[in-house]
Amino acid sequence: MNIGASNNFDFEMVYWARFLYRYPQHTDELYSFDKLYNSEPYVKAKEGALQEYNDTYLDKIKSKVLDKVGDYLDDLQANSGFDVIGKYVVKKLLKDLDFYYDSSRLLSDSNGKPEVAATLLKNNLKEVLKKHEGKEIEFG
Repeated sequence: MNIGASNNFDFEMVYWARFLYRYPQHTDELYSFDKLYNSEPYVKAKEGALQEYNDTYLDKIKSKVLDKVGDYLDDLQANSGFDVIGKYVVKKLLKDLDFYYDSSRLLSDSNGKPEVAATLLKNNLKEVLKKHEGKEIEFG
């Protein structure tokens, strides 16, 4: 949802793929058969190509309905302990998130030292945030 923040600001991407994957993806078409071949790499948008989106009345209705559905599912999970489906979905479809929540999952830090995945990723995020401490996002 657009909250009225200016879209003219610099940011730093927190890139965790270097911790989560041993080898990076590539775009070398000669090796398109390789599992690591990326046929849809990120391409920076041309200046002025992206337009600011303004929420419609329908967007606001969808947001409220989805909030209520989410609240209901959260209550259902909390009161029934029925989290088997959620865990299965995370494990099969959201591997990065599964790594994060698996307290036995170790990843190598920048120095090659094993560390619990969640701790490593949180510490990396903290380092980046500390570099930008005191900066503000201006709202229009």
